[in-house]
Amino acid sequence: MKTRLLLIVSAALLAGCQAQKKEMEISNKPDYAAIASAASHASHQFMVKLSQEQKKDNLIPEELWGEAIEQLDPIRVEFDRVNVAIVLKESQTSEEGYYCIPLISSYLPVDKKNITFTKLADYEDKIMANLSYYKKGKN
Repeated sequence: MKTRLLLIVSAALLAGCQAQKKEMEISNKPDYAAIASAASHASHQFMVKLSQEQKKDNLIPEELWGEAIEQLDPIRVEFDRVNVAIVLKESQTSEEGYYCIPLISSYLPVDKKNITFTKLADYEDKIMANLSYYKKGKN
């Protein structure tokens, strides 16, 4: 009898933990709309607020990132012909992160030998940019 009760209680606890785990996974999903919006805003601010000297390395300063990007704790945020690369991981051989293409951009990068893009959200999702996850090999 005690064994049966123990099994029932254990199963109930396990089921409860699984439900909490799924809730946590859902709530930990990045807010793509917020990331895209912050990246679009950072790109605009980079173009209009910084001097040519400040723009020379194409790095967007932290004060222009916005909260959604700051929460990702990126290594750096790069301006790429109006688009924005949010570098999240980097090694000697590769880098990866989010890549945002604002509405005003005419530059659409494509998969190449050393870089791939996985679309996460786009204009059809009612956000102000295309957002992808990219992986890039270094030569």
